[in-house]
Amino acid sequence: EGNGIDNLNRLSSGRITIYKAYSANLNVWGHRDVSMKINSHTVAHAHNNYLQYGYTYGVLAMILYGILTVLLCIRSIAFFLRGHRKFAAYSFLPCAIIVSCGNYDRVYVPAI
Repeated sequence: EGNGIDNLNRLSSGRITIYKAYSANLNVWGHRDVSMKINSHTVAHAHNNYLQYGYTYGVLAMILYGILTVLLCIRSIAFFLRGHRKFAAYSFLPCAIIVSCGNYDRVYVPAI
């Protein structure tokens, strides 16, 4: 029943529709509001850190956030390879949180 995208969208609570809407509205300067109206429903956030930064603060901020994430992962790997294997779980924890959780929900404002 339905195609793969529809099934994935249903499985992910409409995130594919949300990602497409936020992606289509990215600009250089960003937007005042974090939320947006999609299909007559107000969506509180993009459910993706990269898209949220791009939508709220502009494409340049999204690119810089991506670069910082890559640098964080490189730093975590370097820390581990320099012999700090005893702290391996701690060295990869920030990278794992940002990469895994940030792609599916918001971790840029964890208190909300």
